[in-house]
Amino acid sequence: MLALPFRSLVRKVASCGPQWASARCQVAAAALPSARKAGLPAACALSTTSADKPMFDEEVSRIYGVLAQQHKHEHGPWKMMVGAVDEALPKTGGKVLDLASGSGDPGIQIAVELPRSHVTITDASPPQIEAALERSKGVANTTCKVACMADLGEFADESFDVVTSCYGYMFVEDKQKAFDETFRVLKPGGTLVATYWRTLPFIPMVQQVVETVTGAPPPDPPINPLALSAPGLVEGYLEAARLELTRQQDSTYPFEIGSDPDFAYKVGTLTIKAWKDELLAAGDMAGLERARREWW
Repeated sequence: MLALPFRSLVRKVASCGPQWASARCQVAAAALPSARKAGLPAACALSTTSADKPMFDEEVSRIYGVLAQQHKHEHGPWKMMVGAVDEALPKTGGKVLDLASGSGDPGIQIAVELPRSHVTITDASPPQIEAALERSKGVANTTCKVACMADLGEFADESFDVVTSCYGYMFVEDKQKAFDETFRVLKPGGTLVATYWRTLPFIPMVQQVVETVTGAPPPDPPINPLALSAPGLVEGYLEAARLELTRQQDSTYPFEIGSDPDFAYKVGTLTIKAWKDELLAAGDMAGLERARREWW
């Protein structure tokens, strides 16, 4: 079991300027933000994928699907996100856009727990949206569409009351464009609710594996869950997108990855999967075996 940290934020525009509050939980660190654009919407930061680069192949998507179920934990992001959406959504009902939903969450959970909402579930991966369509059968207040968070052209300006994303913004290639698009589709006074990873304990282990096998530090991974972890980085993107942070919260929760050593190895080394694939393509079985031994 791993205890993983994430952060949650709330961003809002007020005449007196942004107000900040943060609380750190000892169990895990991730981010759940909500923000409001000046004179217009509010926003919360989460996650997404890139449509023009197939970052998530079938195996990676399967792993992420299993890991996503961990987010249901009492201290995980989904419960906090549903609460933040409930708080931001008009009492008479409203429209929610869930970005980088994967196979449908937290969009489906939001739709089920908040029947006054209509949730548009999106992801850059067509297979993931097919899975979301299957999982959302019977949930009448949902729509599923293939869309990249950095190009939401099919959605009109100021068309959603709330935008959500769970661990998505750090994976899109053009992060500023993704935040700008979020601002564009939010209604005046709208809210963004999002999460991102602050720290992940296995990342230093992965770096050590690559350095031991190659003799050199590893490059930044193409799938980098810590791409937004640098202090002030998310705040900078939000400010440039004219979104103002109103609430920020750190939390931690455990990941149960089971007892299968093969699956645990795939999960732990997910960020260097491309590097392992290169070793396999080159026939460097000794390097692959050395990496596995170093990991354990």
